[in-house]
Amino acid sequence: MVDPSPRGQDLESPLTRIASLVAELERMPESQAREHARALVHAVLDIHHAGLARIFELLALRPDGPAFVEQLGADETVMLLMSLHDLHPRDVESRVRAAVDAVRPALLEQGVAIELDGVGEDTARVRLSAAGLVRATNAKLRALVEFAIYAGAPEIVVVEIDGLDGAPLVPAARLAEPRK
Repeated sequence: MVDPSPRGQDLESPLTRIASLVAELERMPESQAREHARALVHAVLDIHHAGLARIFELLALRPDGPAFVEQLGADETVMLLMSLHDLHPRDVESRVRAAVDAVRPALLEQGVAIELDGVGEDTARVRLSAAGLVRATNAKLRALVEFAIYAGAPEIVVVEIDGLDGAPLVPAARLAEPRK
């Protein structure tokens, strides 16, 4: 029997390595070798996609299969793989919405409310507003929001946060206070 508990697998290292290798490949001059390297990566990914898709098809035939696929989709490591191959059982918007809902209490503790404005092909848009005395920097708020969304929907490339990149968040009640 497989132990489902995390074993401290460090996904960040291989992801960072992949990003570095892709960046190096893209900096190389156009050449036949570069095109072959791209084609090789795509071929390997195509095999992985076909195999995973077939596994999920077979699981769907089992009485407990759909629930098991949902459980797999909740696992951080498997979710990343499912998202990479567009095989996650939940759509991107519902996963981003769940991530926003999950980070909401932490933001409220910092005096900030969050609302999801929309999800595009690779972009999530949220709006932050003061909900009391704001006790966090814009950088900390951005990190909380981005971490939650990227963890819940790894295929999201850009998180747009309205309410951060301009004036600092100010509670509405403070706007009505007379100046001293």
